[in-house]
Amino acid sequence: MLTRRRDKPSCRSFFAAGAVDGVVFVAGGHDANNNALSTAWKYDIRADEWTELPGMNEERDESTGIVVGSEFGVVSGYVTQAQGKFMKSAESFRLSSGN
Repeated sequence: MLTRRRDKPSCRSFFAAGAVDGVVFVAGGHDANNNALSTAWKYDIRADEWTELPGMNEERDESTGIVVGSEFGVVSGYVTQAQGKFMKSAESFRLSSGN
C-alpha cells in the first residue's frame, strides 16, 4: 500500500539527492524554465516535513549527490549560463546542522 506524502516545496528536476537515517536531501537541479538552482532541502520521512537548507554558493544543474559520513555532498553540475559545461568542484552540507 502506498501512502501519499507531502509534496516538495518547489518543482525541480535533474537535482542531486542522498538519504540517510530516514532523511532525504535534495539540492540544485533546474526549475520549469531550465534555470539552474542553488537551493537545497531536506525531507524527514517520519515527520513528513520539508525544511529548507542554506543555499549553495553556486547553482548546480545535473549535479550528483552523495552521503559520506556526516556530510551530504553535491558534486559538479553547471550554472545556467554555462549549460553543459560541468564544474570541477563540490559543496557539502553537515548533516547534523544542515549547513
